[in-house]
Amino acid sequence: MGSYVEADRTNPSKFYAWSGNTFYISSDKGLTLKPSAATNLPAARRFKAVYGHEGNIWLAGGSDTTAYGLWRPTDSGATFTKFANVEKADNVTFGKAAAGQTYPTVFIVGQVDGVRGVFHSTDQGNSWI
Repeated sequence: MGSYVEADRTNPSKFYAWSGNTFYISSDKGLTLKPSAATNLPAARRFKAVYGHEGNIWLAGGSDTTAYGLWRPTDSGATFTKFANVEKADNVTFGKAAAGQTYPTVFIVGQVDGVRGVFHSTDQGNSWI
């Protein structure tokens, strides 16, 4: 698989990269990349940095024979937490925040509660529609 690179959408000095099962972090505009301490990450699929929220990255990936799902750090990729309510995730992106919310709406292509489809969350992944 190839590598993926994404800029932090808030801090122009931060860049993130993902290759194989390793997540990398740069705080010098991409000049150097250091591996994250995060472990048990899946083989690369997709990840996105959230605009307006420094250090917020959502990672979708895996396969039926490896770890599979949706992960999120809020510390620029130093640690990742897997969403228990998302069984599989193949892609992730963001849209306009819902009325009364400050965090963007999250969209995934994946599997939630045994159902495959396109889902969105207006509460940072706590629930999916």
